[in-house]
Formats: sequence, structure tokens, C-alpha cells
Amino acid sequence: MKKFLVLLLLLTMFVGFAQCCSAIGCKLLITEDTAFSDKWYKVPANSGPSISVTSQVYPKQFFTIYILLYDVGVNKAKEVKVYYDLEIIDSDGGVYHKSTDMEAINYRVSNPNILLLSKSGLLLRFGANDKLGSYTVKVKARDLVTNKVAYDESGLQLVEFKLENSFQDEQTFGEWLTYYYENPQAAKALSAYLYYAKSNLSENESARLPVIAFFRKVFTKNRWLLDHVINQYSKEDDKTRAYLLYLLKLTDYLPEEFITSLSKEEQEILDKLSQEQLPDPYGEIASPEQIDMLWGEFFAGGEYKTIKRIVDLLELSKYKGSLEKYAKSQKSNKDDEEKAYLDVIYCSLKWSLASNCVQHKLVHDYCNLIYHNEKLPKLVKKELKEILDGLKK
Repeated sequence: MKKFLVLLLLLTMFVGFAQCCSAIGCKLLITEDTAFSDKWYKVPANSGPSISVTSQVYPKQFFTIYILLYDVGVNKAKEVKVYYDLEIIDSDGGVYHKSTDMEAINYRVSNPNILLLSKSGLLLRFGANDKLGSYTVKVKARDLVTNKVAYDESGLQLVEFKLENSFQDEQTFGEWLTYYYENPQAAKALSAYLYYAKSNLSENESARLPVIAFFRKVFTKNRWLLDHVINQYSKEDDKTRAYLLYLLKLTDYLPEEFITSLSKEEQEILDKLSQEQLPDPYGEIASPEQIDMLWGEFFAGGEYKTIKRIVDLLELSKYKGSLEKYAKSQKSNKDDEEKAYLDVIYCSLKWSLASNCVQHKLVHDYCNLIYHNEKLPKLVKKELKEILDGLKK
């Protein structure tokens, strides 16, 4: 089951306790969110991060364990030094996994009285043949400054993957895709992709690239799902199998055994699909579709780097006015035409960034941090300031 933890609730729960207790405190956070640390560290200090945790995972699915710390000791150099030991215990009481002397925090902190997240998460996964059922994650945090210790534990269910029909209409699908990054549930991704392949949405060419970018990101980050894609392949109709082939090609997951099982017609389809080259949203911008693909990627992960890339592209504002100039010009050349087209891309980019700042708090938070903390070209900073100032009106 998935739930959200909001920083203000954590502050109430933990810091209030810390004020009346001198011992270090800790809390386990288990997540499948690959952008978890971005959502914690890449937002302004006055904007509490919304983060998602999980109590259920699937065989071969990666998950990350973070340690949340409070009431830590600080030495004379204003350094915090906390290490931890972690165990995962199976339902029979046996030790499934053990990590010892792991560094949680070992650096100077400006304010030790706030909640502190471990420097990096511990990335783990269960094997394909591990016993399903209940596991218990236990942590012991050791404060090397105060010589105090803290303990916490959390239950974790390892469950069998079952494909469920989670999508009945375009609205449900669209909302899931747009807000997936807030509460990632990768187990629904195959059901979502099958719905897309079978629905009229797949016939909408103008919306194709951002949707494809979204699914490419989700399945690339969750490669444990790709075996389930192959298992589902033979159960689908011709059109859906072609879409599944396309997904496997996009994620570069085509085991030899699977390829040799394909019919001659299916191999021809795969060869044809392999010839397609998608635009690179991180390469030179030549079309609005590349911007759409960046948004597709963001919705699939909520990563800071995607918004930073979109902000960097505000440099296209140097072409501002080129479209109007081109339209009024009686004598224009190919260079004028290209500049006019880049002006169109710039206008679309700026509008989409402003619009998504309104619709998605995380986009707004990232943009605020980028504006105040990143070294930006003057032109880009001016454009970003216009967007942020416009949101205050």
C-alpha cells in the first residue's frame, strides 16, 4: 500500500518528540520513487517536500531505503556524524539481508534542528525466487557525536505481480499519467500501456511522442516489468503485440530466446520498428515535440534534471519576435524561416513551463530553486523571473 508523507506532518510527529528527548531519533522510509532525493533536496527550504513511501514490493523490483534523522548531536565543527546498521528479517526470523556501518550523515549542517535525510539511499531488491510474504526492516542509527543510538522498524510485503485491468477510460488514464510522478506505482504501468495500445489514444499522432517518452522512462527505470511484458505478449491481439514489441525495442530488452520465438511477420515488424529514430529531447532543439517529450519524462519520474533542461531551453528567447518579423518580411530566406520556427518553439516552451508551474507544485519548487541556486545565463534568468513573477499576480 502506498501513502504520502508531508514534511509538516513529519515535523509535528518527530521534532515535537525531539524537543522533550535528548536521544537521537530515526525513521525508516522505504520507497520505489527514483526521484525521492530530488524531491527532498531540490526544493526550497520553505516549501515542504511531498514524498511517497511503500510497504509493498515485487520480485526483482528495486526499492530504496532512506533513514530520516532528528535530534542529532553536533560537534564543535558543526558536523553531524551518524552511521547505521540495517537488517531485513524474513517471516521465519532469519536474516535475509544485513548492512553494517553505513554512512547516513557525515558533514557540516547549517541547521541540525531540522529533519535530516541520510546522504544516500540503500538500493535493494528481492530475487525472483525469494519467498513471498512478510519481511521486517530494522535499523539501528548510531550518533558518533553523542554516542546515542536510535531504533526503528517497518514491515515490507513481497507479493506476486498480477496484471490488473486498472484503466477503464481516458480520464483515469490521463490523470494517472500526469500525476504518476507524485506517487509512483510501477506495477500499474503495464496495465496502463496495454490500455493505451488498445484505445483511440494510440491513434492520436500529435500526443504520441510525450506518451512514448513517459512509458520509455517508466519501463527503463523498472526493468523488472519487462519479463512481464514478454509473458503478456502471446496473450494479446496483433495490434497490441506490435505495441509491446515497440516497448521492448524502446527499452532495449529483446532476449534472444524471445526474438527466435517470433514469427517471420513479427520479426519484420520488429525490424521496421528498429529503424525509427525518436527525437532526442536532450539534443539540439528542432521541434516542439522535443519539449513535449521532456514533459513526458518529467511526469514519469519527477526528476529535477528534466525541469533544469526545460529551463535551460529558455535561451530560445533570443529568437523572440522572429516569427512576427518573418511574417511581415517580403524578402526572407531559410535562416529567417528557421528563426521564426524557433520563436514558435520558444513561445510553446515558455507557456508550458508557466502552465505546469501552476498545475504542479514540484515544477514550481524546482523552478524556484533553479532561479535562486543555479548559475544561469542572464537571458535565461530573466525569462524564468518573468514566469515566477507572473505566478504571484
